[in-house]
Amino acid sequence: MANLSSNLQSILENRLRYLPEITGQAIGSIDWATRIITIGHNYGLHVDEMEDFQAVVLKSMIGLISPENFETELINALALSPATTEKIITELNVAVFEPIHDYVMNGGKSDPMKSLGITIETPSSLAEPRDTPTSQVEKPELEIPASPEPDTAPREKAEDYF
Repeated sequence: MANLSSNLQSILENRLRYLPEITGQAIGSIDWATRIITIGHNYGLHVDEMEDFQAVVLKSMIGLISPENFETELINALALSPATTEKIITELNVAVFEPIHDYVMNGGKSDPMKSLGITIETPSSLAEPRDTPTSQVEKPELEIPASPEPDTAPREKAEDYF
């Protein structure tokens, strides 16, 4: 990764020894460091903040930051608003985390359709109709069940058992 500082490169290399081989291959399969810089530029991060941004994302990818703490770590490292952080995380998911996840899940094989930007969605004809006029939809009548008959059988007393 040409866009990583020597400190981050050292962290990555040391941690990759303990991760499954497919995870290391997946991390190396995309230029995630450059993608992170691009996302940072889109949100006006300064050059000084880019290494901190890359460090938080890298530590998340290699398991040093849990997914539950990722948003908090980004906010703390970059002094971002929660709304901006949410937008950045959405872009990171699409540009970095999903390709790495897909690589691992496909055993190192890339999905040719996804790499071309083709996704398969459920046809709308199979989904429930949304613009059916309510007058044409048959609604079952609401039935209120009858009250149960009063129970007139004698109740057992506690004294009967003791």
